[in-house]
Amino acid sequence: MSRLSLARIALVTAVAGAAPLHGQTRTASTARPTTVDTLQQIYQRFLDGLRLRDTTMYRDLLTPNYIHVFGDSARATFGRAARLAWDAARTGTISEFRVARCDLQIYQNAAVGPCWYRNAGADSGARYDGVGVALVMFVRGAGGRWQIAATRPSTASGLPSERR
Repeated sequence: MSRLSLARIALVTAVAGAAPLHGQTRTASTARPTTVDTLQQIYQRFLDGLRLRDTTMYRDLLTPNYIHVFGDSARATFGRAARLAWDAARTGTISEFRVARCDLQIYQNAAVGPCWYRNAGADSGARYDGVGVALVMFVRGAGGRWQIAATRPSTASGLPSERR
């Protein structure tokens, strides 16, 4: 699948609101717990790899044509190899990086939604500690295995109240 095709899928899923599985909107509070739990565990493994600066921990969690849009900018990284290289070049230390909550829309072979995370550490001598949010898109391959297809962290912070 080309980068453009994956970007179109992400946009169609996130913006146009493709029909959720079984015609229902599924969130962290209403989805089958096993699916949401699985996806949150995948995202947590990704965050653990980032925290430990160990790309081997999460290499297989990213699709080969993974897309990362950095923060609230137009900077994009296309492909798993490029993301792994970008992460390897990062400086600073991360002392905490954990999923706080994900509100995911579950579709047959895709899931998309915001995931909030707790993040603390130091970069360029400055300490940081707070809650961030990223739009995360998961896809399920032919073998039934879920992977992360795209992420877009935001500079917004704070954890909103539970979604109803």
